[in-house]
Amino acid sequence: MWRKLEAYGAAFAPWVSGTTLPADETIGRDRLAPLVDVTERYGTGPALAWLLGETRLTAETAAYARLTLLYGRERAARRRDDLHALAAAMNAVGVSPLLLKGSAAQIGGIYPDPGFRLMADIDLLVPEAQYLACEAAAARIGFDRVKPIEHHHANQQYHEARSALLELHRRVTRWHGRSNLPAAMLLDSATPAEIDGARILLPDWTLHAVLVIAHSFVWDECCDKAHVPLKTMLDLAALRVAGVVSWQGVRERLEAMGERRALLHAEALFAHLFGVPLTGAPIGWARRRAILLWYRLGADHPLVNRLGLASSAIRRRGLFAIREPARLRKLLTPGFYRRLAASMRRAFDRDTPLT
Repeated sequence: MWRKLEAYGAAFAPWVSGTTLPADETIGRDRLAPLVDVTERYGTGPALAWLLGETRLTAETAAYARLTLLYGRERAARRRDDLHALAAAMNAVGVSPLLLKGSAAQIGGIYPDPGFRLMADIDLLVPEAQYLACEAAAARIGFDRVKPIEHHHANQQYHEARSALLELHRRVTRWHGRSNLPAAMLLDSATPAEIDGARILLPDWTLHAVLVIAHSFVWDECCDKAHVPLKTMLDLAALRVAGVVSWQGVRERLEAMGERRALLHAEALFAHLFGVPLTGAPIGWARRRAILLWYRLGADHPLVNRLGLASSAIRRRGLFAIREPARLRKLLTPGFYRRLAASMRRAFDRDTPLT
């Protein structure tokens, strides 16, 4: 899979670097097959379809690209409707929600095409003082609460008729509990905007890039799991092409947050996949080689992912137990490890797309 990921990144490299896409090359089934394998594993089909639309294609390849991008655009239109409904409901209680992650980039025009990125859920951030009112507003339009997320930084609400999952955040920090990216900072730096008449907030794009990196490499633990966050890499590529981010500011903010490890992992992966630097953070040759070897092992050997996932889950429970001793019982019961093994099997099943 690592070689296929490299081929996928190389296909996007001309777009990321700002050079002309090689329109004189015809892409047929043989060249397309490894790229499609990547999209099936990582759920990035529409991005590839958009890229293929910029090159010469065989009739078969053109049909694949057209239908896949059409699917992505239809999904994006539905998510836009969902966002409008949620924003209007929260406006009614006096709140303009801040769009996070893919929702922000989609509505903010960062992606080169509306169907470029599939969004698994809708992430919104609201002031903690208005959190319960916003949760109730979403419930009134059919978003039923599913469950709180670990350490209560957000709740999930699901709308069955819309097939839409909302993650309503009061904070962005996850289990480690470090307030190194305060919600107030994101809200205070946001820009007012509208979606079909409903009031929303769009993020400062430099802080948005910081959040994208921290979310994947720290809070989703890609550094520990040796998992290549391909959607994150494409999000960062779109931000780079859009020219709206101070990458020096991203570097400084991540270092100030104490997340230099995440910065270096993102830098090494981005430069390797797309052939251009991201923030310009200096990485020694040996450190870069070690980072890339770690992700190569994870891509080619799922057992590495599973071991990383298990170790991070046990460490996370240990940190919880230190703060809340009642949780220690979970680490001492065999059922915890059986459930962990079952969740790992599901997470890394070959038929399960990775985020």
